[in-house]
Amino acid sequence: FRSFVAPHARADIPERFTWNGRAVVEKKKAVKDNLFEEEFTDTPLADGTYSYEFRVMDEKNNESRRVTGAIIIDTKSPAAAVEISDDLISPNGDGRRDLLTVTQDTTAGDSYEAAILTAQGEKIRSYKWPENAPTRVDFDGRKDNNELADEGVYRYQLTGRDAAGNRKTATSANFYISRRVDAVSLKSSAVGLNPLSKNFSALQLAPGIEFVDGFIDGEILISRKCAPKPDEIVFRFAVNDLKVDKKKTAAQKGKGSQYTWKGEAAAGTRAPDGVYCAFFRARYDNGNAPESPPVKIVLDSTAPELEVNADLNVRQFTPDGDGENEEQAFRLFATDLSAIASYSLMISEVTMNDKGALQTNPVRSFQGQGEMPATIYWDGKTDTGGLVETLTPYEYTLTATDIYGNATTTAPRRFETGVLAIANTAGFLVRMPLTDLTDPVTDRFDLLYRLTNRYTKYKIKIEVHAASGGGIEKNLKATETVARKIFDFFADKGVATERMTYQGFGESAPIYNARSPQAVKNRRVDILLSR
Repeated sequence: FRSFVAPHARADIPERFTWNGRAVVEKKKAVKDNLFEEEFTDTPLADGTYSYEFRVMDEKNNESRRVTGAIIIDTKSPAAAVEISDDLISPNGDGRRDLLTVTQDTTAGDSYEAAILTAQGEKIRSYKWPENAPTRVDFDGRKDNNELADEGVYRYQLTGRDAAGNRKTATSANFYISRRVDAVSLKSSAVGLNPLSKNFSALQLAPGIEFVDGFIDGEILISRKCAPKPDEIVFRFAVNDLKVDKKKTAAQKGKGSQYTWKGEAAAGTRAPDGVYCAFFRARYDNGNAPESPPVKIVLDSTAPELEVNADLNVRQFTPDGDGENEEQAFRLFATDLSAIASYSLMISEVTMNDKGALQTNPVRSFQGQGEMPATIYWDGKTDTGGLVETLTPYEYTLTATDIYGNATTTAPRRFETGVLAIANTAGFLVRMPLTDLTDPVTDRFDLLYRLTNRYTKYKIKIEVHAASGGGIEKNLKATETVARKIFDFFADKGVATERMTYQGFGESAPIYNARSPQAVKNRRVDILLSR
């Protein structure tokens, strides 16, 4: 009766039910005076198979058919373990080490895949087992396309996955693929040499064999290429004294004399610079002629090829704090057979001495070890903390030495600074070296005139100074004359004369000691801009 007369709320069936593999457990806990209330906890279920049932009942108590199914809870990863039979495989068909046997531990019913990987992680051979992977795999040294794998270091990797998404990977120890019957080796004491250098004039080559049985003799070959042809071999060493010490490991066996190569070539000449490959080739009485992996050797007796360029052209570099052209960027380039060991970028100021001859004075150096940076930035500060001068030429050279002692320096290049207006408490100071008191007004003063147009509300004071020598009276008169010429130059350009004053100071206000190499720079023009 109730099912006909009692109201029912509509129950919408969701499209999806989500279950996290946990169970709700009902417990009762004491509250007070032997009263209890229900408590529910959420606990994970153990691995296993669980069933589910789905049914629907409408408001008239009509019930649908029941739909059932099974759910497997699996939180354990598949078994995955591998072990290889050897650390060397020689798949050349001679019956010795032609196959590498891999023993693997897996879980029945789970899917597995495996691969042979190079030392760089490249996959060359693949295996797949949807279920029941074998416990043994024999690798014959071939790729998926049936081509022989290259000589080198490899490893075997096994990955298992189950239906629940659990995954486990196992990787074997490294093994080496060699297609030679007998394993031979060659080691070098260095990666390169420079026959013209005292410290790097020679290197030692040490051949080795694993098995002495049947060994007749051998030779070390120095070749222009790593796949040598007879006409590409530049030098040979005969090897006859190799022995095997059974007490040593395989890697230590067969070590005999060392052979010194000083860069010689056939007929007593010296091999040209380049990259060479050294091999040790052995000869056995069974006809086998194994060859060691090539050892690359750099012969470098040539200095690096260098280039350096300054980004800012003539009169663009103005590190005066106004935010424009504050850094000079030097772009560095080096080409060499070997790596760069050290470098130095030297920047020098170009000045004129008392006799009118140009001279350079180093002001900033950047030095480093190892590879050169692509760019070096200079903020205009000298090594002593000073600042570059206005309209002054600077010279820069780049020096680099490679790891074999070859060194070179680029030809000097120059750039000239622009006009620097240095802010001070009164306004701005423009200080320009003056090389000639007899003919001071050159095209450089056009740049000073342009600067005055940027500071039209500032007064201009022209101060001219001389270096010591030639007489105090004479210098004072000369600086006054120069100051007047500059005043007239600005006036002719349209600068209002009421904005300008000028004065010659002779040699009374030097900024450098008279005995200093910089003393010639006491001959200068100071333009003071003030409100």
